[in-house]
Amino acid sequence: MNSKKCTVIWVASIVCFAWFIFSFLKLILGSAADASQNYGPGLSLIAGIVVAIVDIVEIINQSKKAGKSLIPFVISSFKKENGKDMSRLAWALFFSISPIFILIGVLVLCSGGGTAALGNNQNKSSSTNTVSQQTGGGISNSSKDSDNYQKLNNIAGNTSNNMQQITEAKHNEIQNIVKNNPGISDEELAQTAGVNADTARAHRPQLDLSYQDINHIAGNTSNNIQNIIEAKYNEIQKAVQNNPGLSDEDIAQKFGVNIDTARASRPKLNLSYEELNRIAGSTANNIQQITESAHNEIQNMFRKNPGLSVEEGLALFNKSHPGTNIETIRAHKPN
Repeated sequence: MNSKKCTVIWVASIVCFAWFIFSFLKLILGSAADASQNYGPGLSLIAGIVVAIVDIVEIINQSKKAGKSLIPFVISSFKKENGKDMSRLAWALFFSISPIFILIGVLVLCSGGGTAALGNNQNKSSSTNTVSQQTGGGISNSSKDSDNYQKLNNIAGNTSNNMQQITEAKHNEIQNIVKNNPGISDEELAQTAGVNADTARAHRPQLDLSYQDINHIAGNTSNNIQNIIEAKYNEIQKAVQNNPGLSDEDIAQKFGVNIDTARASRPKLNLSYEELNRIAGSTANNIQQITESAHNEIQNMFRKNPGLSVEEGLALFNKSHPGTNIETIRAHKPN
């Protein structure tokens, strides 16, 4: 047996294993700005497989020379019954293939967690109107959603806005598009559904998704949402709660995610005038403190025309309240 060759295989397996663990932890802990650019786990896994193949070939050759069955020979090698070199080959095999089983275990755990989370989220019918699997019913709060559709169509009948009156089937189509891809922009939604941006914006459901829900949806190749770890998700949630004036672009840049992921991770807030003014008192944001009547004006402006963009709302509000910034409009805009 070539002792030098055995040592090389043994060292290579340890290096590949350590590389995989380091790069995988870096990915899980969110150290990489963009998970799609972290090739460490994949490359180390491939390198480990190559080492494992070379190792297995050598073990098979040695077992044949010893005239022993392969499996018992490998087991006895772990116990150093076949010499130091064979023990190293046995452990090299362990280190080479361990990342495969680690990866499978993580995928199984994530898959189970995502399914459970989706089931839990489906019970939050008041915020997501998703299908309730536990009760076996149809669309949750379907009556409430139908009322909302009628209300939006009534608003669209007002000539002071650019919203279109649409069928209930089209309304449901818009709702489902966003539920399947919460990272979609209003403009993309309008193009996909075949309506104008104001209509898409008005009929867009306001979702409140957990990080498991987001990761479950991200597994669908028809969207650009990235998988996100719980710690990163919690950071985004906390950041928006402390500064509801943040734009989706601000969130994406601050936390190193793409804008689709930022949009999907944004929490649904229902803050009072007092809470918003308290937040505005913090130097960590650009939200302005405003009067309660000004707050109510912003709320009513968007309720009367839910198709308004934040930029359009800012332009309208500045006619009577010059100097108001966009962060303030975004923060006081009703969900």
